[in-house]
Amino acid sequence: MVDDPVKGVQEPEYVPGTVVIPSLAYVKKALTVADEDLELEIVMMTGRGLRNGGARAVKVNDV
Repeated sequence: MVDDPVKGVQEPEYVPGTVVIPSLAYVKKALTVADEDLELEIVMMTGRGLRNGGARAVKVNDV
């Protein structure tokens, strides 16, 4: 540790996954079958750019 605290540490290899952006037609179809909570989550993700966790944190009564 005296010489170099990260000596011998290997960098993690990050391999990003494929990003899939659904079409507007797909989103509209999903909204027709979603319940109220999932519908809100979908709208917050597509219309507001929230990620999964942020969209799930939104509650119907908080809007």
